[in-house]
Amino acid sequence: MKAFTFRRGSSARVAWRAALFLATLGPLCPDAQASESVPKFIGWVDPVVKAAVSRAFAIALERLGHEPCLQIFSEFNDGAGRPLTENLEALNLTASGQLTSIRVADGANEKTCSDPGVLAFTHPGASTIYVCGHRFATLARMNPRLAAALILHEQLHSLGLGENPPESRQITASVLRGCVY
Repeated sequence: MKAFTFRRGSSARVAWRAALFLATLGPLCPDAQASESVPKFIGWVDPVVKAAVSRAFAIALERLGHEPCLQIFSEFNDGAGRPLTENLEALNLTASGQLTSIRVADGANEKTCSDPGVLAFTHPGASTIYVCGHRFATLARMNPRLAAALILHEQLHSLGLGENPPESRQITASVLRGCVY
C-alpha cells in the first residue's frame, strides 16, 4: 500500500495551500465575523440545548426586525426609571445588536433553575443569559415562539429591567403581544 505524500506542484498541495490561505484570511473579513454563531455560548452546553437556544435567538432576531416588537423597549424602565430605549442608545446599539452581544450559559445546575417554573434567567444589567438546560430545550421544541419570547424577556433584564414589579408574566405577556407571537 502506498502512503499519500504531497509532491511539489501537485494539485493536492495547491489545494492545501489555498485552504490554509482562506482559513487565515477568514477572520480578517467582516462578513466572516458576522456569520459567527449567535449567540455566543459560555462553557460547555449540551448540543441539544445549544440548538434550541440558537433557534430561539434566530426567531427573536427576526421579530426584532419588526417595528411593533421594538416597542417593548420603550414600554419598560430600568431601576433608575430610564426607558430601556435610552439604555440601548447609551450602548450605541440597536435592539438586534444588543441581543447578539448577549452570551448564553447552561444554568441547569444553578440554584435559580431548581425552581421548575424557571426556564431562563439573568440579572439586571448582566450580559449573560442562563438557560435551564433541557427544560428550556423541551419548551423550545414544543413552542419555539415562546422560547424566543423568553429570550427577549431576558434581554429586557440585561438592559436593566428589574422584576416584581413588573411580574415575570407581565413582561412575557408584553413581549408576546408586542412581538406578535
